[in-house]
Amino acid sequence: MSFSDLSNAQWFDIIISIAIIVLTAMLAKPILNLILGRFVKRLTKKTKTKLDDVIIEAVRPPLFWMLLVIALQFAIKRLDFLEMPESFNIEDLYFLFYFLVGFLVAVRLTNELISWYIDEVAPKTDSHLDEQLLPFFR
Repeated sequence: MSFSDLSNAQWFDIIISIAIIVLTAMLAKPILNLILGRFVKRLTKKTKTKLDDVIIEAVRPPLFWMLLVIALQFAIKRLDFLEMPESFNIEDLYFLFYFLVGFLVAVRLTNELISWYIDEVAPKTDSHLDEQLLPFFR
């Protein structure tokens, strides 16, 4: 099937799918900042440590990318009339995107938690263990 063989309804579906992706890219970050900035920050202000603030800031960018991947998956799934080659499996591509977002969350959380530990917890203890375990972060 070529693009010239598509009907008007199919072209309209393609335009809607593109609009879903573009609108998600434009609106996801402000909505995510609103939710995490206002509602979640109110809950985290009640805690004594800043650990929850560190976690929220670490997962904020990957949450945006996760929303984009979800929107992309939804938009492409709508286009069931498009034929994919036999050798191409779109589910493998989605798996790769989700894996990369999960890996990004893990890396950011690890870095932020180590930085938080070095800045907040280590100075309050007389232990030299943190200096031996985390020598490369300063």
